[in-house]
Amino acid sequence: MDLLATVAELLGEKLADDAGEDSQSFAAVLLDPSSTHRRLPLISHGAIGRFAITDGHWKLVMPHRKAKTELYDLAADPGESKNVAAEYPETVASLKKKITNIICNGRTTPGTRQPNDTGHWKDLTWIQPDEYETLTARR
Repeated sequence: MDLLATVAELLGEKLADDAGEDSQSFAAVLLDPSSTHRRLPLISHGAIGRFAITDGHWKLVMPHRKAKTELYDLAADPGESKNVAAEYPETVASLKKKITNIICNGRTTPGTRQPNDTGHWKDLTWIQPDEYETLTARR
């Protein structure tokens, strides 16, 4: 997903505000390998409907159906074998707020909020439909 913003930057082009809402350029690393790059939070949506957010070394997998919230410290546990959600409730709350805001804003990158054209998805089980409508109405 980051290729769009990266190629645009390399070509000296600016993306429209409603294009590449989740695309973050990593051109600096290509041009100067000693530069640092910190990825914005990354949202993923699995085949069975579970959403997740990865931010730094943390990955929060959202609840879905009978599956409960899962939190992994990817630096210590890259295989995601030890759910540490109960040990880090503040991290769970922070990441839950981030994923909710990103989905309701229709983008990860800075810019104008973008609508999600499907309304409240049934897989957004941690956001109540009325809460979703309230959060997305603040445009």
